[in-house]
Amino acid sequence: MKFERLIKKYSKKYTIKHKTEGHWDGPNWIEGSEVNYQIEAAIFPISAEQVQRYEGLGYTTQDIKVFITVPIEALNLDTEEIETIELKKDDEISYLDNKYVFDTVNDRTTHADFVKWIAVRKQDDSS
Repeated sequence: MKFERLIKKYSKKYTIKHKTEGHWDGPNWIEGSEVNYQIEAAIFPISAEQVQRYEGLGYTTQDIKVFITVPIEALNLDTEEIETIELKKDDEISYLDNKYVFDTVNDRTTHADFVKWIAVRKQDDSS
């Protein structure tokens, strides 16, 4: 099923911080770098009823659901190039002046053209 039109109807542009994979360069491990991208996504809050459905996973009504069509076309904010990326757990998204960390994905691509992530509100670091 194609949900691209519906998701795009409710989508806005959001900034994400995506960590690239590290790699071996001979005997040395090179850490992945953080890249800022802009993506289009439809974001909705988690309702109290959904918190009960996700009981045991630690979600609250401060967390969000992020619907993204695949493949994910993202604007690299450093190079201003469009790239196809795959989001990972622990990538961050900015929404309503808060930062959220991608936690779990519900991959619907077997039967549809989107993925649904649950993202957890990141607590401010006071350090």
